[in-house]
Amino acid sequence: MEHDPRPRLIHILNTWTLRELPAGSAAPPRADPHSAVAAILRAGYAGLQVEPGDPLTDAGFRAGALMHASGRVVDPARVRDLVAEHKEHGFGLGTIHLGTGFESQAEGYALAEAVLEASAALRYPLYVETHRATITQDPRRTLDLIERYPALRLNADFSHW
Repeated sequence: MEHDPRPRLIHILNTWTLRELPAGSAAPPRADPHSAVAAILRAGYAGLQVEPGDPLTDAGFRAGALMHASGRVVDPARVRDLVAEHKEHGFGLGTIHLGTGFESQAEGYALAEAVLEASAALRYPLYVETHRATITQDPRRTLDLIERYPALRLNADFSHW
């Protein structure tokens, strides 16, 4: 599915939500990917955020769900590889946990530059997720990144702020 670049709020379920739930959970069973995806879509989600290889990926694509990829990169040289992997699997958009949170300002900037360069070179929208233990783990660092790199796009996960 082609990525629509207009800013808007989309409700996507990250499939990590369904991992290691208690036995009595009412969540859709991952053992039946097609039923799980159908239940997620019925609950009002537009799609799924998955890592390549997630068992729900194929079922999500088949159901016509918005399928967004995710990943983590701590080395700027690996960003392009992650984008290539996302594209190879058919995702139209990716989100990334960038760094560990222990980077110097210069190291954080190098990671952000790698995201912008890979996204432009491979024509793939890549959003940096606000998340604990990343270069966006706190509002001040995130605001500094946005000020320096206004083209940097974020996936806002405010549960970690």
